[in-house]
Amino acid sequence: MTQTIQKKSAVKAYKVFDPDWKCRGFQFEVGKTFKHEGRVEICSSGFHACLQAADCFSYYSFDTQNKVAEVLLWGDVDERENGDDTKICARNIQLVREIDWQEVLNLVNTGKACTGLKNSGDCNSGDCNSGDCNSGDCNSGDCNSGNGNQRFFCSENQPVYVFDLPTDLSLFAVQSLMPSFWNYDTSAWVSAGKMMDEEKQHFTHYETTGGYLKTFTYKEMYRNGWAKDSDENKLRFFNLPNFTLDKFEQITGIDAKADFKRLVK
Repeated sequence: MTQTIQKKSAVKAYKVFDPDWKCRGFQFEVGKTFKHEGRVEICSSGFHACLQAADCFSYYSFDTQNKVAEVLLWGDVDERENGDDTKICARNIQLVREIDWQEVLNLVNTGKACTGLKNSGDCNSGDCNSGDCNSGDCNSGDCNSGNGNQRFFCSENQPVYVFDLPTDLSLFAVQSLMPSFWNYDTSAWVSAGKMMDEEKQHFTHYETTGGYLKTFTYKEMYRNGWAKDSDENKLRFFNLPNFTLDKFEQITGIDAKADFKRLVK
């Protein structure tokens, strides 16, 4: 559907670029405005962007070396009439500002401290997870690893597993027992001034971005979070069904014996 939009009513959108600020060979620059000559047609001709940041990564890899910008679109504008994403194209585009990757993660995920794309909940890595602290893709519930830990069209209730063993509790009941994961960050922004020499050698784009997004392994995330977690929240871990110290350490990398002895009466 094509329409004409005045500059004063320009549409806010998001666009991803190659590390050198090119897209399909066209050189862009933050702060500048560009005009397309010729017809404007979605997926064919014009400057393209997406109304939702997450939709951009249907067309670009989710790579921290790529650039992401907030843009404004106006003039002749064409957008999808139907479809699963918010892709749009226009005659005029202005690159308003660069968006760093910490903000990108906040834009494409719902919740806190998620890495990956289109996660809801907290501290998920991978893509399209719901719940908390999932790794892999398409997990629902809390603390799943692997891919697709969901069940559909079952004729009978299925057991909910906790610490690799079944329980007789519903998913809702297990979720009500789960601890908070506010302290369990899956990534952290490291500014250039705090980077080690080996980090600077590996992440060569740090001078441009002012640092890099450090992603923790699953066990690093747990150990970092546990070190600053409250006693009340640690007790919620200890009181989960099927909890054992050995299994907890195997999964999280945390030696919790001292805390268990101190907190569990």
